[in-house]
Amino acid sequence: MPSQQTKKVTLGSDKPTTYLKPKEMSVGQSVSGVFKNTYENEEYGTLTHYIEGADETIGINGSGMLNALLKRVPFGTEVTIEYLGKDNYTNKKGREVEAHQFSVLVPEGAELSEGASEALADDSKVLED
Repeated sequence: MPSQQTKKVTLGSDKPTTYLKPKEMSVGQSVSGVFKNTYENEEYGTLTHYIEGADETIGINGSGMLNALLKRVPFGTEVTIEYLGKDNYTNKKGREVEAHQFSVLVPEGAELSEGASEALADDSKVLED
């Protein structure tokens, strides 16, 4: 399976693309399809992750948790990304902050980058066949 690298968007698909921002997603909303690409907006330093579904391509704006989870998933892997809402945590500076929470599901036996099983075990589930 190809390894993941951040690169310019070249999806090679005629499917329409819909963009989602975590702050506009509903708790429990999910996106399923093939993880095609991650695009880094160099001007703003943000990531957008592209999932190709049956009828359309979805671009999900990255968040700290989503970026960390998808970093370990190679392009070409089938995924289901579920938005879990916001949760409070204490950041490195000792301040209480809110962060978007996600679950990333992959098929059982999917080849993941090193360290992925620990991250996915803590924050996600594995799809059953």
